[in-house]
Amino acid sequence: MTRIKTVRVLGVNYTLVGDTKLGTESCTSGKFIPDLCKIALNPALKAQEQGTTIIHEILEAVAFKLQLRGKEYGHDQLHAQAETLYSVLRDNPALIRAVLGGKSLV
Repeated sequence: MTRIKTVRVLGVNYTLVGDTKLGTESCTSGKFIPDLCKIALNPALKAQEQGTTIIHEILEAVAFKLQLRGKEYGHDQLHAQAETLYSVLRDNPALIRAVLGGKSLV
């Protein structure tokens, strides 16, 4: 299993860390920590839960960087987008390979 150490979002590198307190002390399974340039995930999550959680936290980083929060962009919308994006990535591996490989889509 490959452990991901950093995630680059809009030019900023965020360290990916495990935090076993997430999910037990709160209903949160991940946390975006902008002042420390970290994204924390509960390592006990199943792979799919980690996938949707990291996408959620990446969208939190995007919202932070672009100053979108409070501008008709709430946590519920962000969560729905994360779930949807994870589903699209999971269900379309050929599309993802084509996009990342710089191949024509049509």
